[in-house]
Amino acid sequence: MSMVYKTNLQLHPTDRFTWLNSLSEVDNSTGTLSFEQNLIMKPSPYTIFSAVSSHTGLIYRWDYVLLFALLRLLQGLGGLGAGLISALRSQLWIAVDQFSTRELSVMLFKHIQRLSLKWHLSRKTGEVLRVMDRGTASISNILSYLVFNIIPTVLDIIIVSTVLITEWRAKFRREMNNLDNQKNTKAVDSVLNFETVKYYNAEQFETDRYNQAFLDYQKADWWNAFTLNLLNTVQNIVISIGFMFGVLLCARDVVNGVLTVGHFVLFCTYIIQLYSPLSIFGTYYRLLQTSFIDMENMFDLLEQELDVADAPNAQALIVKEGAVEFNNVCFFYNPERPILKNVSFKIPKGHTVALVGESGSGKSTIVRLLFRFYDATEGEILIDEQNIKSVTQASLRQSLGVVPQIFLLFEKLLSVKLN
Repeated sequence: MSMVYKTNLQLHPTDRFTWLNSLSEVDNSTGTLSFEQNLIMKPSPYTIFSAVSSHTGLIYRWDYVLLFALLRLLQGLGGLGAGLISALRSQLWIAVDQFSTRELSVMLFKHIQRLSLKWHLSRKTGEVLRVMDRGTASISNILSYLVFNIIPTVLDIIIVSTVLITEWRAKFRREMNNLDNQKNTKAVDSVLNFETVKYYNAEQFETDRYNQAFLDYQKADWWNAFTLNLLNTVQNIVISIGFMFGVLLCARDVVNGVLTVGHFVLFCTYIIQLYSPLSIFGTYYRLLQTSFIDMENMFDLLEQELDVADAPNAQALIVKEGAVEFNNVCFFYNPERPILKNVSFKIPKGHTVALVGESGSGKSTIVRLLFRFYDATEGEILIDEQNIKSVTQASLRQSLGVVPQIFLLFEKLLSVKLN
């Protein structure tokens, strides 16, 4: 297996993730693969090394392998020994274990010292000491199980359940947003093309389409509200059951004289104060999740790349005579149906040229290419010997004028229309 090592990438702190897009052809002279783009990872001041298999095209990411090995080292390798985190936890727990054992043993020993002589004569000394040893050891084990096993497991169940339920509700919110977009799209399209609607007497048809879109949106909204109310109800039932058992136990102890009425009131007040922040936390988590779902489409818009962008070194267009030239220009919206094939012509200063042809032959496309609404697939477009791809779009469109077939006037002042 031949390998190619790339060592020519120096990363700037502002670099971000750039993924490998495509592979080039195999180099016949070396028999190895070269890449058009290298995989740039997280910002680092060091050189990135990558190894590429010429047989599989896979990248040997040694940094990921080392990261995996480091995580396994922290966790521990099963029967080979405890990990660093486990060892650190055990070491820190020693102080807690020793303190609890000592305090309990001293308290129990002090209590035994205060017992009467009759009690000591009726008990065997070895039995008493054994009870003390087993009791203190059991207390230590219970604390360890609670802190490191039971409580983390319960928290994991709560967190996982919250995430799963929230994700389950998220699909209803996404569907509602999608239907809301469709509803508004149908309304806007119908209003903007009202003249066409009237030509074909399609007012009722468009009204029915809008009504159906509204019904679909309201159905999704109903399910979204239903899942929210269901979640709140289940959450309230769980909290109420826990509160009920706590109150029953507390009331029993009050009747038996173990607790006082003040303890009962304190318990109820404490539980209510504890559940309120937890309920609010869950509510805010759902609100944040809903907000992020609503922003997904906005993020998708922000991630859209520019199809037509100014070159990094683009200069302003300098118009002297205004000569326009098309050199072997090719263009297509769909690769299976080319619009322009090797179109070439030149319009000198002061001349008028008419483009005549059937509908769909590319007349409007030529104007769009001149304004650089699209970039030509092949060939070049020149204005005064300047390629329009090498100038800024703002200067290009500022130098051109157009009279469209259909006027779309903004409802503003005349000065705004002229500007």
